[in-house]
Amino acid sequence: METVELKNGSTEMRMLVAGTYMTLKAMFDDIQGVTAFYELVQTCINPKHEIFSDVQKQYLIDKALMKSDGQVHGSIKNIVLSATVGEGVDLSLVSPIAS
Repeated sequence: METVELKNGSTEMRMLVAGTYMTLKAMFDDIQGVTAFYELVQTCINPKHEIFSDVQKQYLIDKALMKSDGQVHGSIKNIVLSATVGEGVDLSLVSPIAS
């Protein structure tokens, strides 16, 4: 399997990075996805973060971005944190791949 280096210095499988990034981009198509994206980023930063509602948590589980126990897999966390810039309402998405 081909791997790529991410902006946070980790190395992940190219297919996983591409698929996860596409899922993250699609989340910006609706308000529920945007709020779930914020919750995902906060959970990646702080695993003890409490997600605002079960709706956002289930949305992330359904998108395979979060495990059913509320934890984020290490590879997903690397991709999310490498693909995110800004804070709060200024969060935006960029390519997670290091140049």
